[in-house]
Amino acid sequence: MSNIAIAWKFWILWVLVCIGGGIGCFILGFLIFTTRNQNSLGAFVGLSMIGILWATPQYLLLKNYTPKINGIWVLVSVAGTIASSVIAGYILKVLDRNLGWAVIGAVAAIFPYLVLRPHFLRASSWILANGVGLFISIVTGEVVFRVVSKAIEQPPTGDAGDSGLSALAEATSVLFYSSLVTGVVSLGTYGAITGGTLVWLLRHPRRK
Repeated sequence: MSNIAIAWKFWILWVLVCIGGGIGCFILGFLIFTTRNQNSLGAFVGLSMIGILWATPQYLLLKNYTPKINGIWVLVSVAGTIASSVIAGYILKVLDRNLGWAVIGAVAAIFPYLVLRPHFLRASSWILANGVGLFISIVTGEVVFRVVSKAIEQPPTGDAGDSGLSALAEATSVLFYSSLVTGVVSLGTYGAITGGTLVWLLRHPRRK
């Protein structure tokens, strides 16, 4: 298999891993953080579990393409998840929401960057890619959500007696499918940007 074919295969798999991992993390986060009596320890454990679920498939993919990445990738990704979550509230208070999330994404990427830096040239591009990737994915997701919601929304029908129930069911259906499509597109966008960056890094190892 040619180097170009290998790069494309890795990129596609990375996008799929980001989509699957992101959806899994959303479901896990919903189950964890919608429970009552959430304390600091519970939040720490919950964020750690989300970080592990997000990073483990990435590590399993990366280790098949480079021996330079080991299980530390999972640990630093968990650290990045926790650190970015802690500062998220402060950042979003002083910055525009989309720009704030770009900074949050960049902060989370600092920890994996420390794993990449000894092995790849210009590893700092990983930090930039995560910030830009998160920013573009959120902006794209907002547009997709509006478009999909408008496309699948149906005009109200039925008798007056069941109009309230029908409206609730319709709104729930629109929200579910719009959110699902938005999540896939947003995570795919993020994966495409960060995956492209990883392909570039893997092709530029640091010479020792």
